[in-house]
Amino acid sequence: MVVILGFLTLAFAFSVRGSLSLVLPAWQAEFGWSRSAISGIAAIALLVMAAVAPFAGHLVDRHGSRPLLVGGLAAIGLGVVMIIRAQPGASSWLLPLGFAGVAAIGFGTIAQHVIAAAIAQRFDRHRGLATGIGTAGSTAGQLLLMPLLAVLMQAGNGAAPSGCWHSAASH
Repeated sequence: MVVILGFLTLAFAFSVRGSLSLVLPAWQAEFGWSRSAISGIAAIALLVMAAVAPFAGHLVDRHGSRPLLVGGLAAIGLGVVMIIRAQPGASSWLLPLGFAGVAAIGFGTIAQHVIAAAIAQRFDRHRGLATGIGTAGSTAGQLLLMPLLAVLMQAGNGAAPSGCWHSAASH
């Protein structure tokens, strides 16, 4: 069960993170931000993820993977809500804070090393195979979920970025 949950959790987290490439043109149009500015948000998210990773590893050793995975999923969910709520003008700050701050903490927590540790704690035999399957969610999950997300966003007929993510979330 931990292998399947690890696969699905990584598929979700990496697909949310990867969806930035799908919404980038819409965010440029809606917020009037350059591609460089939006890419900067992604770069900051990567830095946050890298900073969180060692702490997540330490916490999984002390408290197990379950609280980290629950907290990471909650952070990603809250970050997505912040992004959906972002509008040009007064609340535009919600987008970078939601993605590069709150969600990035979740992305750093729901990472391959946490899933690998969770699997290693439960498997003595076939540990490598189980870890390989569980962590494959980070790539195979994107292969499955990103096209679905793109279709759901298209159903929003090129709506505003918040509308794109809202459209995908509500289907």
